Amino acid sequence: MKEIWENKRYRSMIVLGLWGFFIIFIFVLAAFGNNNQKVTEEPKKEKEITIQDLLNAYKNPLNTINYEITITENDTKIILEGTYVLNKHTGYLTTATEVISYRCENRLCYKTFIDHEEPMDTYLFEGIKDPLYIAKFADNLVLQDENEDKKSYKYTEITSDGTTEYEVITEKQTINNEETYQISQINITTPNLRIETKVNLELGQVNVDENNNQ
Repeated sequence: MKEIWENKRYRSMIVLGLWGFFIIFIFVLAAFGNNNQKVTEEPKKEKEITIQDLLNAYKNPLNTINYEITITENDTKIILEGTYVLNKHTGYLTTATEVISYRCENRLCYKTFIDHEEPMDTYLFEGIKDPLYIAKFADNLVLQDENEDKKSYKYTEITSDGTTEYEVITEKQTINNEETYQISQINITTPNLRIETKVNLELGQVNVDENNNQ
């Protein structure tokens, strides 16, 4: 053994072999450590955003809903363009004959002018004309159609007055450099009424807990 070690050629081969064994040993330890880490680490699960969560955001009075509501009733069409924030509607009502500036809160509406207001006879957002009305049926909405950028949720209600169809369309948007879905359109159809609401939500402060409550 001494003679082999004194031989430069054999000594170099032995040193090279020891280094090779050491390197292989390090690689084996590293591979074992990575595999063990993969087994012990649990993947992070992100909370799934449901249609209920999205509609809850629209009910938050601190958020701003920008809307364009087209109401077609028999042969009459009106358009409501405005915003809803802090439980108050402000915007413009367009009919075939006039354009009215309005303010609605506490279930009362007013025509607004530069220096005064006049009460209106009707509340513009009664019943299904309310852009938040669909939130009552959040648990009934079922995903019907979807593609990479859009989803459509629907619910059909049958009563003695006829059939009412509800549809909520969500579209993928980028908010704070993150891709997420937001409600873009709400459609309600009855035997003699069609309401198409285009909406855009500006977040103020939204708190959605694990039970989908605010």
